[in-house]
Amino acid sequence: MKIVDVICSSGLSGFFFDDQRAIKKGAVRDGFCYVSDPVTEGFSKIRQAGECVSIILVLEDG
Repeated sequence: MKIVDVICSSGLSGFFFDDQRAIKKGAVRDGFCYVSDPVTEGFSKIRQAGECVSIILVLEDG
């Protein structure tokens, strides 16, 4: 069986990313979320949706 195409698609995972530096600095937890501001570059919130890449292989037989 040969691979005839590869499709990559970005998406959200079933887990989350936490800004550990903000949490260790005393971020206030409110249920599932945190109300403090993130401190690590790249974070827009302390807890945010995880990201993933789905890789779909199209085989020669469809």
